Amino acid sequence: MGWRRQFETREKRINELRVLLKQKQNSGRDYFIQELVNDTDIPRSTVERYLYEYLNEEVEIYYEGPLKKIRYKGHGN
Repeated sequence: MGWRRQFETREKRINELRVLLKQKQNSGRDYFIQELVNDTDIPRSTVERYLYEYLNEEVEIYYEGPLKKIRYKGHGN
């Protein structure tokens, strides 16, 4: 896979995650990471990497019991 296709795939996945997180925020609930993985068919390690590397300013990741949850905060400055 060429670098351009990798970039396009990454940007498409990040936007998909962002849209799902916004939709969940509008419903008043936060996502469990596993729910996000199930809804996107993106591997869990990739979802976590994207959250920490590319969406870090837009999301808050916290633990509820032993499970990680994600709260969408909006675009970071």
